[in-house]
Amino acid sequence: MTLYPKLILDALATVRYPGNGKNLVEAEMVADNLRIDGMKTPS
Repeated sequence: MTLYPKLILDALATVRYPGNGKNLVEAEMVADNLRIDGMKTPS
């Protein structure tokens, strides 16, 4: 599965922040410079 920053932002735009009803992107809770490190599993 290939992950792209735009796909991640689109997904986060569907998540509502309960404090103000905006989505996480509108509430500026997501950094502009998303970095994807790959498919890491927790150790």
